Amino acid sequence: MKKERFDDEKKGFIHYELNKRRKATKVIVKYSNVVFISVAINILCIFLYHQFILVKYRQQNSSKILDIQNNAVEQIFWNISPYVLSVSDENNENSTMGILYKRGGYVLTTYSNIKDDESIVINDDGVSMNGKVIGKDDKVDIAVIKIEGESSLSGYNEGLPILKKGDTIYGFYDEEFKKQVSIGSIMEIFSKDNVYHIKNNITNVGDVGVFINNKSEIVGIKNSKDSSDIIYIGDIINSAEGIIRDYEGKSSNMGLVGRDTTEEDEVDKGAYIINVSGVYKNSGLMPGDIVISVNGKKIDNYKTFEEFMEKNYFNSKIKCNIVRDRKIIEFTIENNIG
Repeated sequence: MKKERFDDEKKGFIHYELNKRRKATKVIVKYSNVVFISVAINILCIFLYHQFILVKYRQQNSSKILDIQNNAVEQIFWNISPYVLSVSDENNENSTMGILYKRGGYVLTTYSNIKDDESIVINDDGVSMNGKVIGKDDKVDIAVIKIEGESSLSGYNEGLPILKKGDTIYGFYDEEFKKQVSIGSIMEIFSKDNVYHIKNNITNVGDVGVFINNKSEIVGIKNSKDSSDIIYIGDIINSAEGIIRDYEGKSSNMGLVGRDTTEEDEVDKGAYIINVSGVYKNSGLMPGDIVISVNGKKIDNYKTFEEFMEKNYFNSKIKCNIVRDRKIIEFTIENNIG
């Protein structure tokens, strides 16, 4: 009896220990599951948080692009867009950008892109015009193009921008610039060989780009795939003005600006009128006219015409034969002043 009782007690103790271990194991498994689930939840939360941040970042960047294209900044580009043209050769190769400049149908572009192409095509909002290079300056890599038959066409004529480090600038590099806008800032302005260069942090503009500021003023032109530096517009204009002056000839103190005729004018000899102002503004002469005779006297060049007018304008009526729109017209200039 005692032995059987002992055996029963022993068996009971063993069952107790086994139950105790099972409970402990269950507790461990239970807490292990809790820890595992907690870790999994934390990992999931971290993943979702990073996804949220990534999506938010993308949305912010997308909204910046939309702001540029559709809101306030868009006006900056619309103000300058009439003066930005596409320039290429007649085969539509070596395409680059150009700026319609001031008066007389002149276009400023990068010489390294067009070289000495004789036949230049200017594309302005789907309208093609022919042009020719009238001069270049390797120092600022600029070429000046004269649009044929567009002597009265006016272009960009704003003052020079005042720039400083940190200014925001916008770059575009084709005629569809509204789709190719880049934004950055001026990092440094320095002089090299008496030409101002503008360092900037815009890296995604192509070989050539026109840059403007918040006032729709042209800052300069980037004209090299080897450097992101911009050539300051002031140096470009100074060079272009010299080229245009050489092409146009001298200006009369009385208000005429003209030059000798060239092959593109399709008139062998005569005085090509570029601008009319001062005492001549009511004379009837117009920019683009070619004077071939006055009072029966043949005019071979602009200087001959200018000297004749200065001597005779206030003394008599002057009969002029001119070529206008490829037609010879005869009219009388009255000596009315102002």
